[in-house]
Amino acid sequence: MPKKLSKMSGLAILNGDVWTHNDTYGDNKLYRLNHDLTGIAQVVTINNIRNHDWEAIYWYGIGKLLITAERNPLNKAVIGIVDVQKLLDAGESR
Repeated sequence: MPKKLSKMSGLAILNGDVWTHNDTYGDNKLYRLNHDLTGIAQVVTINNIRNHDWEAIYWYGIGKLLITAERNPLNKAVIGIVDVQKLLDAGESR
């Protein structure tokens, strides 16, 4: 895995691509890994969601990822639903 992703805490597969994020106080970015999982193929910045304690990421529907954070040991709070395909179509990636 790339060193930039040393604090990963979630993985999701969306349309055959593996997406991840860093954990606590990381950037508010999603990373699409290349197919051999050794590098980052694409970075998508999520402008309206702060990464305070992202713990998990789930496939949520067509082109969408759900990001959750740990509030306490008993429950998780939904932080946001990201329409990755819409962001990619709008060119909001680097």
